Amino acid sequence: MKKILLITPYWKEPHRWMVSSVKLAELWQRLGYRVVVACMSEDMQGTSERTEVVSPTLTIHRKKDIFLPDPWNYGIAFGFSGFVRRIIKHEKPDIIVMNKILFW
Repeated sequence: MKKILLITPYWKEPHRWMVSSVKLAELWQRLGYRVVVACMSEDMQGTSERTEVVSPTLTIHRKKDIFLPDPWNYGIAFGFSGFVRRIIKHEKPDIIVMNKILFW
């Protein structure tokens, strides 16, 4: 099964998430891909990184960020690039997609 790494700012948080990222992941899973998501998250329950295996075809890696409210509406996760590099090294994706990551 081919693997796609989807790098996106957020994933299904109560007050912020990228609908386009979720829809892309759902589509790719239906097409037979395994999707690995790298995203930022505010609610980390005392940890700086967390991995959630949602299903055999969806794994979500989260990195704690600092959220800047209006007018910015953006999170900054220090060390996010290194976090993504470690995921790439471990998961070895066939395809890497960055969806709406500011400054990348």
